[in-house]
Amino acid sequence: MSRKTKSFRARMAALAAGVLTVSFAGGIAGMAALAPAAHAESGNINPDAKGSITIHKFANPDLGKAGDGTELKDGEKPTTEPISDVTFTYAKVKNIDLSTNVGWTSAQSLTVDANGKITGKGPASPKTPESLVEMEFTTEEAVDFPATDKEGKATKAELPIGVYLVTEKSAPKNVTAKSAPFLVTIPSPNKAAQNGWLYDVHVYPKNTVLNPDDLPVKKVLDQDKVHFPGDEVAWQITQKVPALGTTEKLSTFKVIDDLPEGVNAVTEDKVTVEVLGTDNQKVDVTPQISIEASTNTVTVDFANVLDQLKSGYTVNVTIRATVADSLNGPLTNQSQTVINNETYKSSNPGKPGTEEPTTVDFSTLTIKKVNGQNLTLDGATFSIQPAVKDGSGPDEKFDPVEITTAEGGVATQNLAVGKYWVKEIKAPVGYEIDKKWADGQLVNVVADANTNVQTITNLTAGDAGSKLPGLPLTGAQGALILAVVGVVLIGLGVWAGVASVRRRKAEQE
Repeated sequence: MSRKTKSFRARMAALAAGVLTVSFAGGIAGMAALAPAAHAESGNINPDAKGSITIHKFANPDLGKAGDGTELKDGEKPTTEPISDVTFTYAKVKNIDLSTNVGWTSAQSLTVDANGKITGKGPASPKTPESLVEMEFTTEEAVDFPATDKEGKATKAELPIGVYLVTEKSAPKNVTAKSAPFLVTIPSPNKAAQNGWLYDVHVYPKNTVLNPDDLPVKKVLDQDKVHFPGDEVAWQITQKVPALGTTEKLSTFKVIDDLPEGVNAVTEDKVTVEVLGTDNQKVDVTPQISIEASTNTVTVDFANVLDQLKSGYTVNVTIRATVADSLNGPLTNQSQTVINNETYKSSNPGKPGTEEPTTVDFSTLTIKKVNGQNLTLDGATFSIQPAVKDGSGPDEKFDPVEITTAEGGVATQNLAVGKYWVKEIKAPVGYEIDKKWADGQLVNVVADANTNVQTITNLTAGDAGSKLPGLPLTGAQGALILAVVGVVLIGLGVWAGVASVRRRKAEQE
């Protein structure tokens, strides 16, 4: 064997070692397809051969066996779940010819960063191909792999020999961290291959995946105690720390909540953080809490304590805010959790992954006050109190609020959707409270404010059912009535006098 051949083989062995050590770290990951039959017994690379790259996608894989470009057997494969619907692209690196020793020397020097930037040693010029200098490499146009199937598998065949940049393009929402870009050579040196070269390359890039139960959930605490502006509303955001591969660490873990306009500004003392271990016991972890006053945005950042967050821990962030007087409509709120630079929106309890905002429905109750002639009345006062569950009366655990009709005979009150006991406690001057509203009535406040309109009539003297005393008679009609009554009384007096005279005469005779 010539010295040149020995040198070439040594470089190939070194490259193979490099491939194995960076298979999952953004360096050269593998090799590719079987050589044609014409070269079956030759140890040389067939420059006309075609190869393939097969991607196997698993959640958080911790391999017992380092990947060497071959397909892992049962017992060697990751035990985690395969991930479907992940798409990758591949792009051939320019100016590297793997049919030459210089090309392999250049390939062995390559590294790729998280943004897909490739650097290494390349020819200074086409005229001096063996003179290598540090440089940045470019690629041909990227081409899509098919999406991974239910087994997490995707293959691209008929690839000519060369170095390929493989980049993860998209993944399901529960994937918290995409695979780092990596390089694959076709072929790849492999002693187990038929002629020492592997043309069909299998790679196992990894993702950190959030299971449905690990996705962020946001709920309202004690929602049945929220009724009026001025009441306190409390949101709790729950986020589990995902399981990571043994070589992977958390780089980011933060909870961000942009509070809705219908609440007043919050302060840090209204934000509490609780971390529970896998045994559901509290763990002493203190993240940094900050509030952006201009947007009322709360951020809980664990950057300074990432090493204290372990897989399976539960983080609960509770934010308490006061319902604003300026509230106009429902309180709709959704938080975001950022884990390893991937962002996840919160969902309602029992609906993980749906990204449905959490809502406290508020609406407006409108009371219109009129008299028997349907004319508007100012100055009527009502009390509004949450009702008991069966709607039979007020819930005395809660204080009522009072509203008074103003110009136009209208009074309004913003309320959380639900049952309320409405009672008129003061009628306008000269009017009587309708008895049913004096005792109170159940009013069901719904989300549609147009439905929440109550028109209430007050009675005055002369109205049917009124208990108010009648007014003194005055004017022509009153005088006529008095005259008629006077004539009747005079007539009765004359009749009584005549009867008395006749009776006395009869007695004298």
